Formats: sequence, structure tokens, C-alpha cells
Amino acid sequence: MPDRPGGYEVGIVGAGILGSAIAYALAKRRIASVVLDESGVGGEAPDTISAPVRAHVDAPAQYAALCRRGADRFPALQEEIGPVEYLRAGGLAPALTEDQVAAGSQVVERHAAMGLPVRWLSREEALRREPALSPAVLGAVYSPHDGSVNPFLLIRRLLSTSRRLGSGLVLYCRHFVVEPRGGGFLVRTARGETQVRRLVLASGHGVADVGRQLGVVLPLRRIRRLVLVTGKHPPLLRHVLARAWQQLTGEVVIESDAGDTGAGPGVSPEEMEQLARSAVATVPSVSEARVIRAIAGVRLLPAGRPLVVGRVEDGVYAAVAAHAVTLAPLVGDAIAELVANDRLPAGWETWDPGDPGSQPGDEDPAPVATRTPRAGTPGRPPGGPGGGGRGRQDSGSTP
Repeated sequence: MPDRPGGYEVGIVGAGILGSAIAYALAKRRIASVVLDESGVGGEAPDTISAPVRAHVDAPAQYAALCRRGADRFPALQEEIGPVEYLRAGGLAPALTEDQVAAGSQVVERHAAMGLPVRWLSREEALRREPALSPAVLGAVYSPHDGSVNPFLLIRRLLSTSRRLGSGLVLYCRHFVVEPRGGGFLVRTARGETQVRRLVLASGHGVADVGRQLGVVLPLRRIRRLVLVTGKHPPLLRHVLARAWQQLTGEVVIESDAGDTGAGPGVSPEEMEQLARSAVATVPSVSEARVIRAIAGVRLLPAGRPLVVGRVEDGVYAAVAAHAVTLAPLVGDAIAELVANDRLPAGWETWDPGDPGSQPGDEDPAPVATRTPRAGTPGRPPGGPGGGGRGRQDSGSTP
């Protein structure tokens, strides 16, 4: 553990995108924090895959507006911490069926009601903007503020800047055993132990693993994510599509959420073929590119809402987001405000897991953090029931 007499003000479990953004926001306020992760930076996920920055999402109005605000932070953030391969190319969500047209029209209406610059493109407009789309396209939702970023370069720059401002970083902890001690928490890992006054659980897996030890239960759901990466291809896509985009280096990335699942992170040839066929139906010329990598993982996300940020018990905070990359700058600032001034920024009460009156919008009833008796034995290494097989596209480390 870092040698810091008296320990740290805040311990952050998770060196993913949210954990690093929180460390950076705290460091700017000169609040001493230490980031701990069971593996490496970003959860050891591949560092060659870019991630979308979604300024428009098919979600309740309040959350959609938050994503737009998060996306708008990236140009300034890149100026602050250095290049992170951020590119604002605009986003398209193509519609190939009448049902998709109806759904896209509703997304446009919701965003227009909030004054957000999202509009519907006719078939001709969509093909003019994105010639690689299938001629069968019926139209598309267009957002000029969508983009992409290298999330692992972003994480590293956030952490390196935080460390220059006095934050600590401990990787390859392997496991966490956390217990209340001395008005704060003692964190024991394979790398040693350290004392922190407060604790931030900056991923769904952190909430499940460490929260269990502290007797905190936050309802979570398991989302299985599959990503295909092609070899380098000549320029093909001009925009970030709903489920595909082209990296600056030429590779095409195709992603899909398989939905709620109890299965592990493995991927079958049938699933790979189905996802590839779906991509070819939208962008026929992507069939010319050869898939060279397939990556699968399980994310733990809040049940009933896309975002949880707030206090789950005295001295313990949680931060878990479906669009973690897009929202990272805002989530970092929200947690820093809560730590520094004991309150969330205005409007963030909606996402507070400890507030039974908060309502996230058009989704299921919001999950509320509850307490259970603390386990009588120390926590175990992740991967068991509730921790999720980390294969690992974690909400705190990848998009």
C-alpha cells in the first residue's frame, strides 16, 4: 500500500473509468484519495478498443439530458489532462424496420422536448451523411454531439494527473477485506493494508463484493456484453453508429448487449455470427473486414435505473452507470461534491441509492440500498455469486 501516514481521506474501489474520474475530481479539490483495483488499470480490459461517447440515448428524459451534459465535457477535459483520442464525429442510429422508425421518432421527440439537438434523418439524408449504410435503411436518428474516445488512455491520464496532485494508486490487489476501524475503514488486500476515512465503490462489482462485507445490498442486474473487432479497414464509417464505429486506426468495433443474463462471460460461435450478420445488414461493406477479436464480459448495473450515485451508508458511497464513459466527468464531480460538502449537486437526488423517494423516470421503481447483517467471514475474491464472472467489461472500466 502507499506509505501515507494517517491513511487517506477517501478509498476508491475500482481503477476503471468512474474510479479514475472520481480520483481526478477529488484531487482537483485537494482531497487525498487512493484508488485500489483487484487487477490492472481499467480492469485489464483490452486497451486498443475505443468507446462511444453518447450525447443521445434512448432513456428517460432526465438521464438523456445528463448524457448530453457528460458528452459536452470531453473537449475541455481533453484540454485539461492531455490527448485521449477524443473525436466528435456525430452519431447515427439507423432504422431498418418500421418498428425502429417508430422508436427512433419517439427518441427524437423526447430530446426535442428538452431542447437537445437530435433530429430524424430521412432515408436520403441518412445515406448522404453515411454512404456505407444499407440501401434498405428507412431513416436514422442523428446527434451531432456523439463521438468516441480511447477509454483506457482516458483512465491512465486521469490517474496520472490525480497522482501528480497527491492521489495514491494500488493495483493487483487480488481481493478486498474491508472492516470499520478508527472512525473509517481498514482495507486489507494482497498488497497490504491502508486506512481510509470514507469509501467509494466505483463499479457494480465493487458494490457487490465490498458492499456485501459491509452489509449493504444494492439491487443489481447482470448484463452480458459482446464486442467484435475487425482488422484495419480503409475509411468506412463517418459517424458513431448505434452498435458500430470505426477507430482512428481503421478497425471496426461492433458491440451488443445480450441483456439480463445469469450466464458467464464466454461467447459462442453462434452469437458471434449473429452479431456479425446484424452489422452487415446495417453496413453491408463491413463484410469485407475480417473479425480478428471477440470479447465478452458481464457488467453489473443498477436494477431499475441506469445510474446510481450517492451514499449507501455512513462513509460509504456508490457510483455505477450504464453509460460510464459518457458520464464519467459528471459522476466524478458529483461524488467529489458529496464528499466535500455532504450533498449531491442539484438534480442528482434522483440517482441517490439511499433516497427511497427518488424516481429515475420512465423505468421500474428505483432500487434502494438496504442493510443486512455483516458477514461473519471476510470477503472472498471476486467471481462468486453476486460478484459476477468478470470477463470483464465492467461498468466502471469500460463503456
